[in-house]
Amino acid sequence: MTHEPNDFAAPAGFAAKGPADPSFASGYVRSLELFFRKHARPEAADAMENYMKGQFPFLGLKQPERLALTRDFLAERGVPAGDELRSVAEALWELPEREFHYTAIVLLEKRMKQADPSFVSLYEKLISSKSWWDTVDLLASKLAGRLFLSRPGLARERIPLWISSDNLWLRRSAGRSGNTRSPTRGRSGTSSQARSSLL
Repeated sequence: MTHEPNDFAAPAGFAAKGPADPSFASGYVRSLELFFRKHARPEAADAMENYMKGQFPFLGLKQPERLALTRDFLAERGVPAGDELRSVAEALWELPEREFHYTAIVLLEKRMKQADPSFVSLYEKLISSKSWWDTVDLLASKLAGRLFLSRPGLARERIPLWISSDNLWLRRSAGRSGNTRSPTRGRSGTSSQARSSLL
């Protein structure tokens, strides 16, 4: 897939200055948002929204095209890490279309081996907001699950809190985050293989 040089350009006036600069996340996310919107396919969006029972709007970017666009963007802009990654993931989650939420998860997956215990709060926030099986089960089983597997003490501390939470998606995630190897089938009847195919 070929792109014009300015496809990946940050908005005018933006310059990435360092990890502590909050403009990094806003500039990075704005560039990604504009890039995705440029390639939106409204004719495909309705079917995608119907598949998800109207829970979220879509740009109409099916998985192969979205992942190809993501690879092209990351080749130019790189994958954020640490505090920058947290800020970028949260900002992507604030956008309405579901493709941005999927992309936040892709970025988190690329850095999940470096995730420290502080990331559990981010995972909880994403699980608890704009929640549906397509993102929740991957956040729980792949991201939180790997973190808990590498930090048993953190798992012993957090999983009981999820089990007793008033939030049904955290309760759902408590079991999935403790089982990172076996495929699961959610209450919606959707297998983990089908969930992964969305991302």
